[in-house]
Amino acid sequence: MSEEISKQSFILMLGRGICFLVNIITPLFLVRYFTTLEYGEYRQMILILTSFSALLPLGFINSIFYFFPNYPDQKGVFLTRTIIFLLLTTVIFIFVFVVYNKPITTFMKNEQMLNYYLPLALTVTMFILSIIIETVLVVDNNVKLSTQIMTYTQILRMAIIIGCGIWGGVRYIVYGLLFLFTLKTIGSFIYFRFKYHISIFSAHIFKSYEHVRYSLLLGLGGIFTSLAEIVDKYIVSNMLGLNVFAAYSVGCYELPFIAIVFGSIADIALPKVVSLKQINANDEVTRLWHYTIESSMLIGIPMYVAFFIFANQFITTLFTNNYVSAVPVFRIALFTVILEATRYGMITRAYARTGFMFIVAIISLLLMIGCCYWGINHYGMVGAISAVIASRFFMVTVEIIYTKFILSVDWRKLLPFSFITKIFFLSLLSIIPPYIFTQCMPAINKWVILFGILSLYIVTYAIITNIYKLWTPGQLPLPLKAKYVLGLIFPYKG
Repeated sequence: MSEEISKQSFILMLGRGICFLVNIITPLFLVRYFTTLEYGEYRQMILILTSFSALLPLGFINSIFYFFPNYPDQKGVFLTRTIIFLLLTTVIFIFVFVVYNKPITTFMKNEQMLNYYLPLALTVTMFILSIIIETVLVVDNNVKLSTQIMTYTQILRMAIIIGCGIWGGVRYIVYGLLFLFTLKTIGSFIYFRFKYHISIFSAHIFKSYEHVRYSLLLGLGGIFTSLAEIVDKYIVSNMLGLNVFAAYSVGCYELPFIAIVFGSIADIALPKVVSLKQINANDEVTRLWHYTIESSMLIGIPMYVAFFIFANQFITTLFTNNYVSAVPVFRIALFTVILEATRYGMITRAYARTGFMFIVAIISLLLMIGCCYWGINHYGMVGAISAVIASRFFMVTVEIIYTKFILSVDWRKLLPFSFITKIFFLSLLSIIPPYIFTQCMPAINKWVILFGILSLYIVTYAIITNIYKLWTPGQLPLPLKAKYVLGLIFPYKG
């Protein structure tokens, strides 16, 4: 099962990695084409799109990970209910967003948003409805098709943002994204109709108590978790203005790469954990959970170490020296990588302990808001991101402790501590060659230096971890010829 998870996760990770590279290209272009104020407006638009698309689903999309494996004969029923409830929440959102658009634009200190508030609300709606298909395909083990759809969508999204940005600014970007997400939603619904026979008449809405209860508890917890991740950006935008918000968003921008690696592993593993839970195989669940942690740490810890040490080169090369003030924010925000690598919410979700997640999320949000206002007043942007990390650390700690009691695991075996320590040591050891490289290289092109740093670090880390037998070429889902070549470079003697 571990090998299957590894292969499917790698495919999903590869697709999300391509999407990540595509998403990097977009801001690299925009920070050089837009003024700081224009880029701040663009980041506000993206903030609204991403934050409301995380809040409005109310857990119904994520509930598919739970109900599809538990009720394989009723997939169409649960999918239809999910779509119906999402339509209800998005219609309410559009109404509220239109009625209260003036207070929203005033809070964001961006009156330009009044020119496209309705298309922006519709774009959020179409985006939410369009992402259902990727989740459904992953849960149904059609990871390859899900990855293809996700990749093509991101490439088209990049083309639309850059093209429409040049043509008419942020307002035209909103119109272009609305067109893209509408087409994807229509195509998804056609697929659902033929594949799962979705129909409003077979949804049994009045018998959906279990579905609604699980989703709402999961969703409400997810809302407060998401708010804890985004409220700081709204507060920074309101208290410090568009120019500072532009720099702050750059410092936080790279956080989505966490979802590429860790989200791919979790999306594949979670349905399997649910299946093991049904037969009360707690020992196997613990083993699988530790496997996902080790897989995440194997990639996450070296990412954290490398980007923390070379944060200045990374930010100034990608976003120019105009955003050098984002470097401290970026370094602090990187600690999220370590916290997310613990896969802290996997067990509570699989065991349907969504009520507990909801309570922890509320406390975490309140903690973050209080700390954020205090931090901004005393330390500016650094205070804001420190508040985010502190609240996230609290939530992760509490959920891991609760997981210990769910699985009845000894404290010493709660997490793979020895593996984590080893990876930290090897990651620090791997940083020596690229650090020497930066001290010896003359002041040439920044892109060449950054590429050299990352390439040298990746190769060094790959060699050292292979020597310590932490991975083998045979474990990678690659063609046989590629595995053979890697086997010659990274010989493994088990």
